[in-house]
Amino acid sequence: MRFWFLMIFTMVLSVAYADEFVVRSFTVAQTDVSALRYQRHDANDKVCAIIKVRTDLRGLAFDAGKNLVGDIQIKSGEYWLYVSPGESRITIYKDGFITKHYLLPLAVESSKVYVLEVTNKQMAAAATGSLILVTEPPGAVVKIRELSGLEFTTPDTLQNYPAFPYSVTITKYRHATLDTILTVHPTETITHHITLIPTWGDVLIDVEPEDAEVFIDNEYVATGNQNFRGDSRGIDVGQHTISIRRENYYVQEQDVTVIPGQITSLQFTLQPMLGVLKVETPPGAALYIDGKMAGRVPYTDTLLTGDYQLTLSAEGFLEKTMAIRITENNTTYVNEALQQSRLVKITSQPSQAEIYLDGDFVGTTPATILLGYGDNTLQLRKAKYHDLQENVQVGKDTDVAHFTLEADVLAVLFTSSPGGAQLYVDDKSQGFTSTQVDLPYGKYRVKIKKQGYFTRRRNLTVVAPGQKVHFHLQNTSHYRAGAIYGMGAWGGEFTWARSSVGVGVGLFVPSVQKFTPEVQHKNVSVLDYSDLTLGTPVGRESNADSADFFLSFKVHLFLQKIPHLSFVFGTAVGKVYRTDVYLAHKTYQNIYFGEDIPKGDYFSVAHRGKWKFTPIAGLSLRLLRFFYINGEVWFNTTEGTQLYTGGGICFPVK
Repeated sequence: MRFWFLMIFTMVLSVAYADEFVVRSFTVAQTDVSALRYQRHDANDKVCAIIKVRTDLRGLAFDAGKNLVGDIQIKSGEYWLYVSPGESRITIYKDGFITKHYLLPLAVESSKVYVLEVTNKQMAAAATGSLILVTEPPGAVVKIRELSGLEFTTPDTLQNYPAFPYSVTITKYRHATLDTILTVHPTETITHHITLIPTWGDVLIDVEPEDAEVFIDNEYVATGNQNFRGDSRGIDVGQHTISIRRENYYVQEQDVTVIPGQITSLQFTLQPMLGVLKVETPPGAALYIDGKMAGRVPYTDTLLTGDYQLTLSAEGFLEKTMAIRITENNTTYVNEALQQSRLVKITSQPSQAEIYLDGDFVGTTPATILLGYGDNTLQLRKAKYHDLQENVQVGKDTDVAHFTLEADVLAVLFTSSPGGAQLYVDDKSQGFTSTQVDLPYGKYRVKIKKQGYFTRRRNLTVVAPGQKVHFHLQNTSHYRAGAIYGMGAWGGEFTWARSSVGVGVGLFVPSVQKFTPEVQHKNVSVLDYSDLTLGTPVGRESNADSADFFLSFKVHLFLQKIPHLSFVFGTAVGKVYRTDVYLAHKTYQNIYFGEDIPKGDYFSVAHRGKWKFTPIAGLSLRLLRFFYINGEVWFNTTEGTQLYTGGGICFPVK
């Protein structure tokens, strides 16, 4: 019992303290010809490959089963193993080491030499090195399986990484993915240059005619000459069918093998499909094919198959246009007779109407066009007028054809508030508002009249059916405006003076007052006043009733150096009663206000029985101490300016 326990314990210890093999790299020795120089043949008489094992360990043993051919040789510190082509695994032994079953990362090929670098775990962990990876083209993405999460773009350097063989995957757009083993060697910096194999090739295609279409594997790709180059446009490697096609040409195809890194140049010249056109009549006529002069009849030529437009033209005859089709290896015959023609002037009322002959536009009236003898169908069109279609019979004496277009009539609805107003269009009565009037397109003058309301006028343009026009009438009794007037007055004034200042109180009764536009022109907008009352137009001036009275309060300033002169400045208070007066528009002709009232009219003061406060200024001159003459101007921004003149007797009181 103790014996078996000791055996098991010893085995566990030996495993626990056993060393491990570490494979640093497995690569192809591209320039080594040892396998050819020192040949061995396997059981299938194939030349063996040699695996040279380089190691700092001694006493190694190897096994490859039946694929290990002959004895293992030791040369220059290397173990030479002859193995059959296709060998995939090598087993490595040594006392104190865990047996290593190593799967070869590369397929072993006949007569080639491979290098396998082997060390132990301790030495591999202690050693570091660097690796520089450069690819052509640059910009490839590199992933290392043993270093999870590490990804970089070439060119780049792995600095001070553990000396170890790494499984590397290199990818780049439109290049073959490369899986390989790259080994970091202890204390060394090794640069690896790797050329990636593109998955495309360059293909240059020249075509004739230049507008031919290019198809690759029956898929349209472009039109005309093409350069399929580079990773953006290069064609995938492998077999492809290039087709060149154009309407009315025979298709050409060519199979091509696209090889990476090579340029393939292709040239295609398409053969046309042809037919014959033969025009025999009318002799001498000019022949146009698709609008281009081709020659004169009789005419024969070979054309591409397809559809064409032929035009025959001869002086004194109508042009004739027709469509023909040329078919492969056939002759198309054309024999046509032209119609005799004459120039005819086409006029219309109104002018500028479009002329269509058999549906084709030929001009605008007035125009002279070529018409064939006999019946010709003409159509005239003009915006805002009905289309007109007529048959014109042309003979040897036909020179002019005239047409009268009928204007489109549109219903226009006229309304007013209040309703029932008289409606005039271009000064012609159309009844009363709330009436629908049929009017052609155009411009009109509209007037609306109703007793007790201002007359309304408006310019109207009829542009669309269903048009509506509304007038809002203003009552003549609803408005008042300011005015201008002059006034004379009689009365008395008591003045008390001390030094150069005096105070006076006077009572005056206005005499007949005149409304004088010459004094001040107040240009007003009727819409600014809500209580204007219009009277009877009476010309340039209008009389008004006298005011009841006017009470004034004044302050006098006396100039001592001029003893008989005093300057009056102060405030007046009074109550005035006046009659409304309107200065007629005939006084101010050719000036219009809005749509109803003459613009620029002037209106009388229209205040009734109101107390007024107004600043006044005046000049008094005393003569011989007892007599004086007086002139005063009273300013009022609402009513206008009041002018007083007068004289009297002065009784000084000391």
